[in-house]
Amino acid sequence: MIKVFSRNILRFIFLLLLQVLVLDHINFGGFVNPYLFILFIILLPFETPNWLLLVIAFILGISIDIFNNSPGIQTAATLAMAYARPFLLKVISPRDGYEPGTFPRLYYYGFSWFFKYSVFMVLIHHFTYFI
Repeated sequence: MIKVFSRNILRFIFLLLLQVLVLDHINFGGFVNPYLFILFIILLPFETPNWLLLVIAFILGISIDIFNNSPGIQTAATLAMAYARPFLLKVISPRDGYEPGTFPRLYYYGFSWFFKYSVFMVLIHHFTYFI
């Protein structure tokens, strides 16, 4: 448990700093920025309680907003993604369900499942962010 917690703390800090210090300064076509920080919410363990998921999403989103000097847009988009995650996981769950102690990874559930899960999560974030 401590190992998973410390790994997630390090992932949070790494993705936040990578986003703020590097990726926010990269523009494709003059206006498209890569948002890699949402990978943190996507890769959280299945057993993460919903309240904790929302708190983590809020902290992640508000941190990005503070560094980008934006009025809470990333916070809203990240919270929408975290709110929809449990419902999405139920909809795309494997026939046998999720095994205890596993994470949303290619290794556990295969490319097809992970691709669907990631695309839907990114679409939820981007729809909220850009609309």
